Amino acid sequence: MKDFDKEFLEEWIEHDMNPFIVFDKDGKVIYLNVEAQYLLAEVSTKEIFSLCQTYASQTYGFKTVGLDLIYGPFQFFGVTIGYRDDEFIGIKLYKTPKKNLTPVIKEAETVNIYILLDLCMNASLVESDAKIETEFDPTFPELKLKIEDFTSVLNRIYKIYAESETIKTKLYLQTGEYIKYENKKFPIFIIEIEGDKYDKEEVLNLQMKKSEDVNLNIFLKNNKTVIKAPFVAA
Repeated sequence: MKDFDKEFLEEWIEHDMNPFIVFDKDGKVIYLNVEAQYLLAEVSTKEIFSLCQTYASQTYGFKTVGLDLIYGPFQFFGVTIGYRDDEFIGIKLYKTPKKNLTPVIKEAETVNIYILLDLCMNASLVESDAKIETEFDPTFPELKLKIEDFTSVLNRIYKIYAESETIKTKLYLQTGEYIKYENKKFPIFIIEIEGDKYDKEEVLNLQMKKSEDVNLNIFLKNNKTVIKAPFVAA
């Protein structure tokens, strides 16, 4: 039997879809795989190191804990933390399987996205003193959506931001990303709603529940709530 190839193991970890990070005793990152690089664009190393300190076993060894964690578009259902001495500690975060976006065609209705956004803003922010700002790509044709589900999400998000001084809505097509469905490619459009006052827990709760109920990806990025959806032209 051949000796075990350590380089193979290292490459396996490097390409794992779950983030893996090793810290030194002071919280400095010593190693991280590709997926962890994406994660640390959304959350500070300090916060991940704090997870290690909070959930590590009391004695040297490894400990797996079930946790619901959300960092931007990333959702996790647990972590494994391990250390064999006081110099280094590692953590692996386990991604929650995502419901894949699929273009809604049969049950969808044709809608003007500009009118839809305007209606939701007016209905949800009627009692708000916030200044409303918009930045819309002006080239959107009519598209197909499940209007009731979509407006339900938009209305809830606007209400979460209702106490902000300014609420900004941005609409645009995402470049370089698409959904392939039944041998066809569908672009992805994005709506960002931004404000200075909001309930983070409400947004995260919406992300966890509504992303499964409707055909959307919803996540919090800094002070923005981001909606990603397939663009199906009417």
